[in-house]
Amino acid sequence: MKYLLALAVVLTLSMSAAAQQPVKTFYLDYGFQEIFVNDDVAYLVDRHITGPGRWTDSVFTVANSYLREVVHASIRSQGDTSFSTTRWQPNGLVQWREEKLGKRQNGTQLYYDQAGRLRHRHQYVAGIQKSTECVSATGTPEACHYAEEIAQYPAGMPGLLSYVAQHLHYPMDALASRIQGKVLVYFVVDEEGQVRNIRVKNSLFPSLDAESMRVVKQLSRFAPGRKAGLTVPTRYAVPVTFSIN
Repeated sequence: MKYLLALAVVLTLSMSAAAQQPVKTFYLDYGFQEIFVNDDVAYLVDRHITGPGRWTDSVFTVANSYLREVVHASIRSQGDTSFSTTRWQPNGLVQWREEKLGKRQNGTQLYYDQAGRLRHRHQYVAGIQKSTECVSATGTPEACHYAEEIAQYPAGMPGLLSYVAQHLHYPMDALASRIQGKVLVYFVVDEEGQVRNIRVKNSLFPSLDAESMRVVKQLSRFAPGRKAGLTVPTRYAVPVTFSIN
């Protein structure tokens, strides 16, 4: 009898431990998009099943294992997936909360300031904003006068393209084969304004791709993008042109 009780306890503990193990672990770039493991991974995600058709993603920073975001997902009877997301600032205070149905905003969206105070409240239905309300730092209603800001290069886009053109070196193998054209380089400007996750989507020629990424990697720090007054990652695409005159 004691043996059976002991065995039952061991099985219970084993099942409990198994239930706590993530069913999937994957990685995100600095723009919170899934990425294969490389040398510029920003976040690690542990996914736990919480019930039939339901799961929770816990998003941790790779650098210090800080919990940055939690996403609760549920597949509805109509087949759509609903998401409820909370993201925290690096200082530990809440940054925003939002609800989505599929890829569209659907429900409440809340934005907080650096001190963790609610500043903006928006209501969406099927991706369409139905109402919005802004609150001052003291908690009183105020006119909504904010705008989302994308990351800005110090000298603007003309300065960025000028820098790329001045520091670009035509690879000898491409030059000898008279290969020319345009390479579109994608990257993320993180919350501190640094260029991250550089990649080329459609390859033109290996050495031209590599040279394009090299120059973009050397870009100076951007003024980071902002949403509701707080810095946010911004996705960028820059064309790099190789032309033989």
